[in-house]
Amino acid sequence: MKVAYDFGWVIVASIVILWMGSLLLSDDVQVPVVRRCSDKNLPPTLMDVVSRLPEADAAAARAGDGCPITWAHEATHFINSRCSTPKERGFYLLDGVAWRLPIPKQTKLAHVAEAVPKKYRGKTYKTYLIEAQEWWQDIAVYPLDEADAYTNGCITRSELQWDRRQETDRFCIELLVYSRFAVDEICKRESDEYPKEELRDLLELLVARARLVIEDFDGQPYAAALDGVGDGLLAQLEAGDAE
Repeated sequence: MKVAYDFGWVIVASIVILWMGSLLLSDDVQVPVVRRCSDKNLPPTLMDVVSRLPEADAAAARAGDGCPITWAHEATHFINSRCSTPKERGFYLLDGVAWRLPIPKQTKLAHVAEAVPKKYRGKTYKTYLIEAQEWWQDIAVYPLDEADAYTNGCITRSELQWDRRQETDRFCIELLVYSRFAVDEICKRESDEYPKEELRDLLELLVARARLVIEDFDGQPYAAALDGVGDGLLAQLEAGDAE
């Protein structure tokens, strides 16, 4: 399915609301604004994420290259961690909404790394699936955490209307591909008590959000592994716009 969207904040919020309404389970987490940003020139996505962090965390997220795309990415990680518990991992979806899923008990990040076919192992594979095992071995949903952060970075890049930093889009797709194999491994290895359909639904949302913002999504390297993923949500969104 190839649909052209006029990208904007309303579209992102709408697809999250649409997705949440389709779920039978409810484990959403409200992420309140904790401070007002003094810089009103920040792109909307960056302003959204940093306004939900204490000043010290927002400043720490900005450390490094100072790029607003990186800032949005790292700030998303801060929020995800603040929404997490020892047994659950949070994923910030913008507009004050986060989602939590249980950390799998039987699936390790090494299982995910082994499951990714060599033809889908991009430039980020070693960083996020091999080296990251030192810190994230017991959190097999970690690729979804990175995919979430990269997507918020992509949205920020779109709002800035930048031609540079194109690797943000490429790396986002790579992490979504790894997320797809993470979901497959978790659903295969975990007991039926794990909310597998909810996990699959979260993957659908993450890919749909990326499809909204990444130009020529299906033409990007490794995107073939995501064929059809997210299309159902986008079709619902399009149908709602047509009504």
